[in-house]
Amino acid sequence: MLYANIVKLGRRYGFAYLALLLMLFASVAFLPTGVHAQSSNNSPYSLPTWWAKYQALLKRTTGSASKTNALAVGANVDVSNEDTPQSETSITVNPNNPDMLVGGSNEIVRLPMRGYFSNDAGQTWGAVDLPLPPPATTNGTDFGSDPGVAFDTQGNVYYSYIVVFFNRSFQSIQGTEMAVAKSFDGGRSWPQVAIASTSHGTRPLRANHQPMTTCSLLVL
Repeated sequence: MLYANIVKLGRRYGFAYLALLLMLFASVAFLPTGVHAQSSNNSPYSLPTWWAKYQALLKRTTGSASKTNALAVGANVDVSNEDTPQSETSITVNPNNPDMLVGGSNEIVRLPMRGYFSNDAGQTWGAVDLPLPPPATTNGTDFGSDPGVAFDTQGNVYYSYIVVFFNRSFQSIQGTEMAVAKSFDGGRSWPQVAIASTSHGTRPLRANHQPMTTCSLLVL
């Protein structure tokens, strides 16, 4: 009966369709025995795509992860030595001197950004305020937020942060800027500050959030 139906299809639609039908029939007929049951019981909607990996890891059939030396973690260090909170911390390591670290954070109850520096791999820290530009208006004020720090290959360190300009009562935003400060002494001082972007005016940009800083070496 099946053969007769195939012959009829071949006469009606031509041998091209007949060849495709025979190939499909052969592929289904010679599937392994367990495949049909697996397809019906474990459809793509009954198991997540990561299930096979989970089963392999559960049975440890794919080999264990590469072993690394245990990481020694020291005691917590109070970097800020302040009673008030900080937030959105950032930290970087000097590629030429791993003992030299520089960090940054918001100051929740103070206007400027806070910078931190260590020359003994984080055992002790010093701290300084990052410079802020003048207020946008006579009766305005501004504060820093969203720190990012990075060393370059020459040992200089950069500190990026957003400067938000408000009126004196903090009821309206008058504009924002993104500042980038540069330190030549491992974060102890920040004598150079550049303004990367400004948004003063009638429609100030208010969507700035968490800019990140990176450095690369340019060889001329």
